[in-house]
Amino acid sequence: MTFSANDFASKRELSCLDTLLRYGISLLIVGKPGAGKTTFMRYLLSALSGEKMDVVTIDDKQEINVGTLLSPSDSVLTDHLLQYASGLEPDVIGCNIDDSPVWKASLQGNAVIAASPDFDPREALYQMSSGSLPLDRLARAFPVIVFLRIFRDGKFRIAGIFEHVPGGQKHPELKAIWEFRIKEKAGEKLMGVHQQVNDLSESIFSRMRFSGLSPVEEQKIRKDYEDAERFSDRPAGSGSAAP
Repeated sequence: MTFSANDFASKRELSCLDTLLRYGISLLIVGKPGAGKTTFMRYLLSALSGEKMDVVTIDDKQEINVGTLLSPSDSVLTDHLLQYASGLEPDVIGCNIDDSPVWKASLQGNAVIAASPDFDPREALYQMSSGSLPLDRLARAFPVIVFLRIFRDGKFRIAGIFEHVPGGQKHPELKAIWEFRIKEKAGEKLMGVHQQVNDLSESIFSRMRFSGLSPVEEQKIRKDYEDAERFSDRPAGSGSAAP
């Protein structure tokens, strides 16, 4: 499935998520049941596996068979599988089990993709932190949140990509990085654009540089890259000069 072909996401948006995972940044995919979380997780993990990255998947339903597949049983708990998966030292761990302590694997230094079946990103994070997990630790475990929605035209889309900002005491603080912005409505038809609205924080870029992110790769996921690329394509002498 080509996710950029059906308005699910832009190519740059997908490339940004791929780059985040390749350089150690964990993602939490949030969306109500049926919003496409499992399918999208499979897509991301398959893309990483195709880039020769070592992928371990933990899945009790065996819906995502990418890389090394681990499944819990009556005698093997999810927590134990996460410990075992971390010990394998993979590049990425995908966990397709609801209410699992997958945040532990992320805090141990693994890049993780997990999913939460919720209607709202803040509510999903609030529910995850309602036990013994403070919001600050959760923000370190899942610094980037991907929100999937089914829009009124029936299409599945990334509605937004958010950075989970540390510092929230009672409620999660989210900063929009990408948004799907509706430009026109005609009956059930929606016309919109996936647009980058902010840069990731310097904290996330620092973590990625430590894992080997190059200046060229960094520039490609910054907000001004698309504008700069568009400007470089203009013929010489086009545009207006500043007074």
